[in-house]
Amino acid sequence: MHVVDDDLAVRDSTSFFLRIAGFRPFAWEAGDRFLAEADLEGPGCVLLDVRMPGPDGMSVLRELARRGSGLRAIVMTGHGDVATAADAIREGAAEFIEKPYDEAELVEMIRRVSAAAHPIRHGGADAGTAAEAATGEGWFRSEPSSEDRD
Repeated sequence: MHVVDDDLAVRDSTSFFLRIAGFRPFAWEAGDRFLAEADLEGPGCVLLDVRMPGPDGMSVLRELARRGSGLRAIVMTGHGDVATAADAIREGAAEFIEKPYDEAELVEMIRRVSAAAHPIRHGGADAGTAAEAATGEGWFRSEPSSEDRD
């Protein structure tokens, strides 16, 4: 589970409530650092902000597709419009959500995306075959571990 957003407050608050919901989020302040250092093989989920300095969320999404990443993407933005949402889905995002978002809605979206895990592919979330689908097991938990309770 990855959160890629240049806004520190968004990264911190999103990571906090995701930990409470039982996820293990890794926070990244820039798309280039995420692409260079994160495990992109997946399976997993990434929340991508659209507007960031350096490679923006759409560029990161295209790069994930180019690399055949096993991560599923949820694109998020505070500047949402129909065209941006359509572009994100066309580029391989599984979902699109506007900020500020409802925490429960985002958690449900992550769980739904996780249950239907398959690699990001250019051409939309339904591209690829069932044989290429990842199981999604092990990359999110429904209950916090003992280390999260400390």
